[in-house]
Amino acid sequence: MESLGELGESQQTVSHVLMDHAQRPRNNYPLLDFDGRARITGTCGDTMEVWVKVRDGVIEQAAFITEGCAVSHACGSMTTCMAEGRSLEEIEALEAEIADLGDR
Repeated sequence: MESLGELGESQQTVSHVLMDHAQRPRNNYPLLDFDGRARITGTCGDTMEVWVKVRDGVIEQAAFITEGCAVSHACGSMTTCMAEGRSLEEIEALEAEIADLGDR
């Protein structure tokens, strides 16, 4: 495995961001007042539950819980941070873009 010193600058930034969210996940709690909820189980067996609060078509608040590994915590944290403040249309466009990544 490459050390951080052997990674390119952009990969180091991504690694630092991932580690930061894994060690200090944001929005890691269940929302009691929500408009949408999803429960996802990955192929590794980790389960994540995600909630969103929407106002005027914009995600006002997003939160998650997981009992998964550090990477699952980082993914939930980064995803909820990215979702907050975005319109539902923007989220749908991201979903399609992410699905396209699997084809590459």
